[in-house]
Amino acid sequence: MPWLEAEVELLSPRVVVGLGATACQAMLGPKLRVTKDRGTAGNWKGVPVIVTFHPSAILRAPDSESRSAMMADLVDDLRKAASYLTPGHQGD
Repeated sequence: MPWLEAEVELLSPRVVVGLGATACQAMLGPKLRVTKDRGTAGNWKGVPVIVTFHPSAILRAPDSESRSAMMADLVDDLRKAASYLTPGHQGD
């Protein structure tokens, strides 16, 4: 966590993408559940955090249909994060 805090302070990102439960819970609290909260934007130290799957979770999905669905969700979440980089973005 100290490294992440230092990076955020140094870089002042407009958005952070939390990949997986461990990262998201560290920033947004232990009650967060990626399966329930995926695609939402939390706030950590004044920076929006987009909650999404860790890419390795996609690889562990039980079948190709599940993997495809999770990959589509991840891509949607990354697009949402990218929207924070457009001029005039007001948040959700």
